[in-house]
Amino acid sequence: SVNTVITGENGATMDGFIVRGGRFGSGERGMNNDNKSPIVANCTFMQLTGGNGVGMYLKNNSSSISNCTFVGNTGSKGGAVYIDRSGCNPTFTDCTFDDNCATDTGSEGGGGAIYMYSVGAYPFATFRNCTFTNNWAWYDGGAFKGRAGVDATIENCTFVGNRAQRYGGAYA
Repeated sequence: SVNTVITGENGATMDGFIVRGGRFGSGERGMNNDNKSPIVANCTFMQLTGGNGVGMYLKNNSSSISNCTFVGNTGSKGGAVYIDRSGCNPTFTDCTFDDNCATDTGSEGGGGAIYMYSVGAYPFATFRNCTFTNNWAWYDGGAFKGRAGVDATIENCTFVGNRAQRYGGAYA
């Protein structure tokens, strides 16, 4: 069993890799950026299955993610990406989130593509020129879910065909 395929490092540029077809347990994912702020570009995370943010986990960092594709991933909360707590200020530019699914059916569940979590301290994320299509959540936020107090800037993004079992096809 592999816990994480790739771990980001401060100041590192990670360009042009593909993470495909992994099955991960709880706390495991394709890329872990916990207290690290790499530049991630031209990468693909596809057909991954597992826990929260099975494609990419972000905590206490300011990662820059550009021209990346997250497709066909299935996770508990945040089918593709999980953004965790304060000090986490990632920027996503020209990224594609397609056909990702969040399977958690509880009231905290959701975020077919993106899940932002906070407890007393709030993350802030920026999404520019991103596309969210056909993402799905068993609970809230087909494309995107933010727990109370989180903040995001969403600029010139496209949302098409996202859906949720309960509330917010695009955002909850």
